[in-house]
Amino acid sequence: MSTENDINLLERFRIGDEIGIRELYKTHYRPLCYFNQKIVQHMQEAEDISTEVFLKLLHKKNDFGSLNEIKAFLFTASKNACLDFLRKQKQLQITQDLTSDIIIIDENLIDEEMLTAKILQSIYAEIESLPKHCK
Repeated sequence: MSTENDINLLERFRIGDEIGIRELYKTHYRPLCYFNQKIVQHMQEAEDISTEVFLKLLHKKNDFGSLNEIKAFLFTASKNACLDFLRKQKQLQITQDLTSDIIIIDENLIDEEMLTAKILQSIYAEIESLPKHCK
């Protein structure tokens, strides 16, 4: 995507244009779900977290100066939401006397999965740009 298209998409998103919002969602949702699922190990929860993070993004739509800032927000907010989820799960386990299999977060693994999610985002973007019969 060119810089001019990035600026146009950012402006469309800021004004609440449905097409701009859908484009950002389409570009980032699947990689975020992948990233979140690798952390929380539950696909449904990963999807819920991704959706909640996008809702937060919509409430803060005027706070971003670039698409890179939006992407950074999405992954940072997702990571934090996943860690919050895991903390709550851990508290539930303790409350229920389920002290086995407490989840340990490996920051290096999180960074690796974030990189994989970004690569997947690029692949999905390229697939979307192909002619319909080539997809």
